[in-house]
Amino acid sequence: MKRILNLITLILTVQTISILSSYYAWGTYSTELYVVPSDLSTSIYFGFLLSLIPISFSFLMIKLLKLKAFKLVLAIVQSLVISTWLFLIILSVNRFWASVISIACIPLFVSLMLLNNREIKRAITVIFSASSSTLLAITLPLYAILILSLVLAAFDVYLVFKGPLSKGAPQLSLTVNLSDITIGVGDLIFYSLIPISIMIHRGVIRMFIACLLINAGATISVHLLSRREILPGLPIPLLLCLPLFF
Repeated sequence: MKRILNLITLILTVQTISILSSYYAWGTYSTELYVVPSDLSTSIYFGFLLSLIPISFSFLMIKLLKLKAFKLVLAIVQSLVISTWLFLIILSVNRFWASVISIACIPLFVSLMLLNNREIKRAITVIFSASSSTLLAITLPLYAILILSLVLAAFDVYLVFKGPLSKGAPQLSLTVNLSDITIGVGDLIFYSLIPISIMIHRGVIRMFIACLLINAGATISVHLLSRREILPGLPIPLLLCLPLFF
Protein backbone atom coordinates (compact mmCIF):
# COMPACT_ATOMS: atom_id res chain seq x y z
CA MET A 1 0.00 0.00 0.00
CA LYS A 2 2.82 2.41 0.86
CA ARG A 3 4.51 2.04 -2.52
CA ILE A 4 1.20 2.70 -4.30
CA LEU A 5 0.64 5.84 -2.21
CA ASN A 6 4.17 7.03 -3.02
CA LEU A 7 3.57 6.43 -6.71
CA ILE A 8 0.19 8.19 -6.73
CA THR A 9 1.69 11.15 -4.83
CA LEU A 10 4.46 11.45 -7.41
CA ILE A 11 2.04 11.25 -10.35
CA LEU A 12 -0.38 13.76 -8.80
CA THR A 13 2.48 16.20 -8.14
CA VAL A 14 3.58 16.12 -11.77
CA GLN A 15 -0.04 16.31 -12.98
CA THR A 16 -0.81 19.32 -10.77
CA ILE A 17 2.22 21.32 -11.96
CA SER A 18 1.47 20.37 -15.58
CA ILE A 19 -2.21 21.27 -15.38
CA LEU A 20 -1.57 24.67 -13.79
CA SER A 21 1.22 25.63 -16.19
CA SER A 22 -0.68 24.32 -19.24
CA TYR A 23 -3.84 26.15 -18.25
CA TYR A 24 -1.89 29.40 -18.00
CA ALA A 25 0.15 28.80 -21.17
CA TRP A 26 -2.87 27.78 -23.26
CA GLY A 27 -4.78 30.84 -22.06
CA THR A 28 -1.83 32.98 -23.15
CA TYR A 29 -0.82 31.39 -26.45
CA SER A 30 -3.74 29.15 -27.54
CA THR A 31 -2.74 27.54 -30.87
CA GLU A 32 0.05 30.07 -31.59
CA LEU A 33 2.74 27.55 -30.62
CA TYR A 34 1.44 24.62 -32.68
CA VAL A 35 4.31 23.07 -34.63
CA VAL A 36 1.97 21.01 -36.85
CA PRO A 37 -1.45 21.82 -38.42
CA SER A 38 -4.46 20.74 -36.38
CA ASP A 39 -6.41 18.98 -39.16
CA LEU A 40 -6.97 15.26 -38.53
CA SER A 41 -4.91 13.66 -41.31
CA THR A 42 -1.88 15.91 -40.74
CA SER A 43 -2.08 15.40 -36.97
CA ILE A 44 -2.07 11.62 -37.41
CA TYR A 45 0.87 11.78 -39.85
CA PHE A 46 2.96 13.98 -37.58
CA GLY A 47 1.99 11.90 -34.54
CA PHE A 48 3.63 8.88 -36.17
CA LEU A 49 6.58 10.96 -37.35
CA LEU A 50 7.25 12.53 -33.96
CA SER A 51 7.11 9.14 -32.24
CA LEU A 52 10.33 8.23 -34.06
CA ILE A 53 12.24 10.83 -32.02
CA PRO A 54 11.79 9.26 -28.54
CA ILE A 55 12.08 5.74 -30.02
CA SER A 56 15.42 6.58 -31.65
CA PHE A 57 16.52 8.41 -28.51
CA SER A 58 15.76 5.33 -26.37
CA PHE A 59 17.98 3.07 -28.48
CA LEU A 60 20.70 5.75 -28.53
CA MET A 61 20.59 6.05 -24.74
CA ILE A 62 21.02 2.30 -24.31
CA LYS A 63 24.18 2.50 -26.45
CA LEU A 64 25.57 5.57 -24.66
CA LEU A 65 24.86 4.58 -21.04
CA LYS A 66 28.50 3.64 -20.36
CA LEU A 67 30.01 6.89 -21.65
CA LYS A 68 31.41 9.20 -18.97
CA ALA A 69 29.84 12.28 -20.58
CA PHE A 70 26.39 10.67 -20.80
CA LYS A 71 25.13 12.11 -17.50
CA LEU A 72 26.30 15.57 -18.48
CA VAL A 73 24.55 15.42 -21.86
CA LEU A 74 21.37 14.16 -20.19
CA ALA A 75 21.52 16.94 -17.59
CA ILE A 76 21.95 19.56 -20.32
CA VAL A 77 18.97 18.22 -22.30
CA GLN A 78 16.74 18.23 -19.22
CA SER A 79 17.89 21.73 -18.28
CA LEU A 80 17.15 23.06 -21.78
CA VAL A 81 13.61 21.67 -21.64
CA ILE A 82 12.97 23.21 -18.20
CA SER A 83 14.51 26.50 -19.36
CA THR A 84 12.24 26.65 -22.42
CA TRP A 85 9.21 25.94 -20.25
CA LEU A 86 10.15 28.74 -17.82
CA PHE A 87 10.74 31.14 -20.69
CA LEU A 88 7.27 30.58 -22.16
CA ILE A 89 5.58 30.88 -18.76
CA ILE A 90 7.37 34.14 -17.84
CA LEU A 91 7.41 35.63 -21.36
CA SER A 92 3.88 37.01 -21.19
CA VAL A 93 4.82 38.93 -18.04
CA ASN A 94 8.25 40.28 -18.98
CA ARG A 95 10.44 39.31 -21.94
CA PHE A 96 13.68 40.51 -20.32
CA TRP A 97 13.24 38.54 -17.11
CA ALA A 98 12.00 35.53 -19.05
CA SER A 99 15.31 35.48 -20.93
CA VAL A 100 17.46 36.11 -17.85
CA ILE A 101 15.78 33.51 -15.64
CA SER A 102 15.60 30.81 -18.32
CA ILE A 103 19.26 31.23 -19.29
CA ALA A 104 20.41 31.32 -15.65
CA CYS A 105 18.51 28.10 -14.94
CA ILE A 106 20.50 26.06 -17.46
CA PRO A 107 23.84 25.93 -15.55
CA LEU A 108 21.95 25.81 -12.24
CA PHE A 109 19.96 22.69 -13.11
CA VAL A 110 22.95 21.04 -14.81
CA SER A 111 25.01 21.53 -11.64
CA LEU A 112 22.22 20.21 -9.42
CA MET A 113 21.73 17.14 -11.62
CA LEU A 114 25.43 16.28 -11.37
CA LEU A 115 25.45 16.38 -7.55
CA ASN A 116 24.20 12.77 -7.34
CA ASN A 117 21.76 13.75 -4.61
CA ARG A 118 18.74 11.46 -4.88
CA GLU A 119 16.17 13.94 -3.56
CA ILE A 120 17.41 16.80 -5.74
CA LYS A 121 17.36 14.55 -8.80
CA ARG A 122 13.82 13.47 -8.02
CA ALA A 123 12.67 17.07 -7.65
CA ILE A 124 14.28 18.07 -10.95
CA THR A 125 12.79 15.00 -12.63
CA VAL A 126 9.34 16.09 -11.46
CA ILE A 127 9.91 19.57 -12.92
CA PHE A 128 11.30 18.10 -16.14
CA SER A 129 8.33 15.75 -16.55
CA ALA A 130 5.85 18.57 -15.92
CA SER A 131 7.62 20.96 -18.27
CA SER A 132 7.89 18.33 -21.02
CA SER A 133 4.21 17.44 -20.84
CA THR A 134 3.25 21.13 -20.86
CA LEU A 135 5.40 21.91 -23.90
CA LEU A 136 3.99 18.93 -25.81
CA ALA A 137 0.40 19.82 -24.89
CA ILE A 138 0.64 23.42 -26.14
CA THR A 139 2.57 22.63 -29.33
CA LEU A 140 0.73 19.55 -30.62
CA PRO A 141 -2.94 19.05 -31.59
CA LEU A 142 -4.99 16.47 -29.68
CA TYR A 143 -4.91 13.68 -32.28
CA ALA A 144 -1.17 14.04 -32.81
CA ILE A 145 -0.78 13.47 -29.08
CA LEU A 146 -3.14 10.48 -29.23
CA ILE A 147 -1.17 8.82 -32.04
CA LEU A 148 2.13 9.65 -30.32
CA SER A 149 0.83 8.06 -27.10
CA LEU A 150 -0.42 4.92 -28.85
CA VAL A 151 2.82 4.37 -30.77
CA LEU A 152 4.96 4.88 -27.66
CA ALA A 153 2.71 2.61 -25.58
CA ALA A 154 3.25 -0.12 -28.21
CA PHE A 155 6.98 0.60 -28.15
CA ASP A 156 6.90 0.36 -24.35
CA VAL A 157 5.44 -3.13 -24.65
CA TYR A 158 8.10 -4.09 -27.19
CA LEU A 159 10.96 -2.82 -25.01
CA VAL A 160 9.80 -4.82 -22.00
CA PHE A 161 8.72 -8.09 -23.64
CA LYS A 162 10.82 -8.38 -26.81
CA GLY A 163 13.32 -5.53 -26.79
CA PRO A 164 16.54 -4.75 -24.90
CA LEU A 165 14.90 -4.69 -21.46
CA SER A 166 13.67 -8.26 -21.93
CA LYS A 167 17.26 -9.35 -22.60
CA GLY A 168 18.74 -7.87 -19.45
CA ALA A 169 19.81 -4.49 -20.82
CA PRO A 170 20.27 -1.85 -18.07
CA GLN A 171 17.31 0.41 -17.47
CA LEU A 172 17.60 3.94 -18.82
CA SER A 173 18.85 6.73 -16.58
CA LEU A 174 15.63 8.69 -17.00
CA THR A 175 13.82 6.97 -14.16
CA VAL A 176 12.56 7.73 -10.66
CA ASN A 177 13.12 5.21 -7.89
CA LEU A 178 10.40 4.88 -5.25
CA SER A 179 11.55 2.29 -2.71
CA ASP A 180 11.02 -0.95 -4.68
CA ILE A 181 9.34 0.68 -7.72
CA THR A 182 11.14 2.29 -10.64
CA ILE A 183 9.06 4.45 -12.97
CA GLY A 184 10.26 5.81 -16.28
CA VAL A 185 10.22 9.55 -16.85
CA GLY A 186 8.51 8.90 -20.19
CA ASP A 187 5.61 7.34 -18.29
CA LEU A 188 5.44 10.35 -15.95
CA ILE A 189 5.37 12.73 -18.91
CA PHE A 190 2.47 10.92 -20.57
CA TYR A 191 0.62 10.47 -17.28
CA SER A 192 0.36 14.28 -17.31
CA LEU A 193 0.26 14.93 -21.05
CA ILE A 194 -2.89 12.85 -21.55
CA PRO A 195 -5.04 14.69 -18.93
CA ILE A 196 -3.88 18.19 -19.87
CA SER A 197 -4.41 17.56 -23.59
CA ILE A 198 -7.91 16.35 -22.80
CA MET A 199 -8.42 19.44 -20.59
CA ILE A 200 -7.40 21.79 -23.40
CA HIS A 201 -9.52 20.15 -26.10
CA ARG A 202 -12.32 18.32 -24.27
CA GLY A 203 -12.85 20.24 -21.02
CA VAL A 204 -12.03 20.20 -17.33
CA ILE A 205 -14.48 17.46 -16.32
CA ARG A 206 -12.91 14.95 -18.70
CA MET A 207 -9.49 16.05 -17.44
CA PHE A 208 -10.37 15.10 -13.86
CA ILE A 209 -11.73 11.76 -15.06
CA ALA A 210 -8.49 11.21 -17.02
CA CYS A 211 -6.39 11.91 -13.90
CA LEU A 212 -8.40 9.34 -11.95
CA LEU A 213 -8.07 6.75 -14.72
CA ILE A 214 -4.33 7.38 -15.13
CA ASN A 215 -3.77 6.78 -11.42
CA ALA A 216 -6.04 3.74 -11.47
CA GLY A 217 -4.09 2.33 -14.42
CA ALA A 218 -0.77 2.98 -12.70
CA THR A 219 -2.09 1.20 -9.58
CA ILE A 220 -3.15 -1.82 -11.66
CA SER A 221 0.31 -1.91 -13.24
CA VAL A 222 1.94 -1.92 -9.79
CA HIS A 223 -0.25 -4.83 -8.67
CA LEU A 224 0.78 -6.77 -11.79
CA LEU A 225 4.44 -6.34 -10.82
CA SER A 226 3.94 -9.21 -8.39
CA ARG A 227 3.88 -11.50 -11.44
CA ARG A 228 6.75 -9.92 -13.41
CA GLU A 229 9.91 -8.06 -12.47
CA ILE A 230 9.32 -5.33 -15.06
CA LEU A 231 6.20 -4.12 -16.88
CA PRO A 232 5.41 -1.31 -19.34
CA GLY A 233 3.85 1.60 -17.46
CA LEU A 234 1.97 3.39 -20.24
CA PRO A 235 -0.41 0.92 -21.98
CA ILE A 236 -2.97 0.32 -19.19
CA PRO A 237 -3.45 4.02 -18.20
CA LEU A 238 -3.66 5.01 -21.87
CA LEU A 239 -6.24 2.34 -22.72
CA LEU A 240 -8.41 3.46 -19.80
CA CYS A 241 -8.29 7.08 -21.01
CA LEU A 242 -8.77 6.31 -24.71
CA PRO A 243 -12.57 7.04 -24.86
CA LEU A 244 -11.97 10.51 -23.39
CA PHE A 245 -10.13 11.65 -26.53
CA PHE A 246 -13.34 11.41 -28.60
